[in-house]
Amino acid sequence: MDKTKINYNHKYYYENGHITGCFGDDMDSVDEYAEEMDALIQELKKMRQALHDAINRPMGIVPESAERFYDQSYYDLPNNQK
Repeated sequence: MDKTKINYNHKYYYENGHITGCFGDDMDSVDEYAEEMDALIQELKKMRQALHDAINRPMGIVPESAERFYDQSYYDLPNNQK
C-alpha cells in the first residue's frame, strides 16, 4: 500500500472467500482493480501481522507493526460508537 493509492469508494463483493463482483468510480481498466486488490491484500497481511504481534505483547504495549493502526482515543469513545 505504500506505492498504490487505495480508493475506499470502490466496492468488492465476496462469496466464499472469492471476489464475485466489483464497482467503482472512474475505473479505467481491470488492471486498476487488480493493482488495488493487490494493495488491499498486502494491507490485510500487515494488519494480520500487527494483530499477532499485539496479542503476543503485554497489555498496553503497542508493537511497532501495529502503531499505524492504533488510536488511543478509540478507547475514550462510548461502546456504541466503536
